[in-house]
Amino acid sequence: MYIVKSTMQYLKNMIWFVQMRGFLWTCWKVCNKCWHEGPNSVFHRVCAIIARTEIDLYPVWYKKYYKIQPEDEESILKRIDSMAYKPYISVVMPVYNVDAQWLSMAIESVQAQYYPFWELCIADDASPKPHVRPLLEKYAAMDSRIKVVFREKNGHIAVASNDALALTTGTFVTFLDHDDALSPHALYMIAEQLNVAPDLDIVYSDEDIVTPKGEPLKPNFKPDFSLERLRCHNYLCHLVVVRRSLIEEVGGFRAGYDGSQDHDLLLRIVEKTVPERICHIPHVLYHWRAITGSSAGNLANKPYADTARLRVVQEHLQRMNVEATVSFGAANVIHVHYSLPDPAPRVSVIIPTTNGSEIIAPFLEGLLERTDYDNWDIIVIDHERDDPRVRELTASVVQDSRVCILHSS
Repeated sequence: MYIVKSTMQYLKNMIWFVQMRGFLWTCWKVCNKCWHEGPNSVFHRVCAIIARTEIDLYPVWYKKYYKIQPEDEESILKRIDSMAYKPYISVVMPVYNVDAQWLSMAIESVQAQYYPFWELCIADDASPKPHVRPLLEKYAAMDSRIKVVFREKNGHIAVASNDALALTTGTFVTFLDHDDALSPHALYMIAEQLNVAPDLDIVYSDEDIVTPKGEPLKPNFKPDFSLERLRCHNYLCHLVVVRRSLIEEVGGFRAGYDGSQDHDLLLRIVEKTVPERICHIPHVLYHWRAITGSSAGNLANKPYADTARLRVVQEHLQRMNVEATVSFGAANVIHVHYSLPDPAPRVSVIIPTTNGSEIIAPFLEGLLERTDYDNWDIIVIDHERDDPRVRELTASVVQDSRVCILHSS
C-alpha cells in the first residue's frame, strides 16, 4: 500500500512539474516576443489564436445542432405534404472533368432532398475523362428528374451553365457546383420560405466549407441583403435560388466572365427587383468541398476571376448610372469609390451635449482639423452645462465659421 501511495504522489508531483514547466515556458516565450516584436505583435497573435479557436468550435456546433434527427425528418415530411404552395425548383449543374466520387456525391445530395419537387439539369462541357458521360447517363436513367445535355465542344462554365438552364422548367432555379453538396433539407427550407412569401425573387442561405469526407471545417454566416456588400463581393454565393423568369429576362449567364459569372448574373437580376423581394435564410444549406483545384480550398485556384470581378461591378454601376470607380482593397474585396456630385451636398453634424468635454473635444478636433470634405457645418446643442471646461471649449470653437452653438432653454 505504501508503495502504491508513494507512486501516486510521485506521479502527481511529475504532472505538476510538467504543467509548471509548460506555464513558465509559455511566459518566457511571451516576454521574449514582447521584447523583440513589441506588445502589439503579441496582442495580434493572441487574437489570431482566438479566431482560429472560434473556427475550431464550428464542428462542435455542427454536430450538436445541424444534423436532422429522426423526429425532425418526420415533421419535415408532414409539413411538405401540407404545403399550400409547392414550387418546382430546378437545380443547375455544369460539369467538367470532375472525379467520379465528387460528381456522384453532388448528384446524390440532390436525390437525398426531403423536398421532392425538383429537377436536376446537368450540362457536361465536353469532359475528356471517359467516366463522366457514362456516370451521368446512369443517373439520368435511374431518375426521371435528372436531365443531361452533352456539349460537343468545351465552352467554359458560363456557356455550359446556359445549356443547363435551357433544360429547366421550374419556377425557381438554383445552382450547384459539380463537386459540392446540398444539405438534405435545403430545398425544403427554400420552399418553406416561399410559402411564407410567394412573391420573393431571390432566396439565399448560409453555407460552409467541408473536408473531402464531408466533415465541417468553416462556416459562412451571412447578413441580410445589402446591395453595397454585393457590389464588394458575391456574398450571396450558395445556396441562392432565383425566379427563373428573371434569369430569362436578363439573358442568363454572359460568356467572358468565367470565374465571376454568378456575381455578374446576380447583379443584373438585382437590378430588376427590389430588396423587399430578396430573403436570407439563416441556415447552412450548402457545402463547399475543399478538394484540390477547388476555390473552396484556395481562392488562388481561380486567379482569372479577379479581372472579371472588376468588370462585373464596373458595368453594373454604369447600368445603374452610378458614377464610381472600382479597385481591389484588403482581403481582395472590391472597393467602390463614388464620385461626389457637383456641388457637393452640405452635411450638418449635430452634437447634443450637457457636459463631457473629454468626449466632445477630440470629436470636434477630428472634424475641424482632419476632415477633407468641404461643405459641412457643426451645430452644438448646449443644454444645461455646468462644466467650465465645456464653456471654454465652446468659446474657442465658436470662432470657426463652420460652428454654431445653440443654447437650449
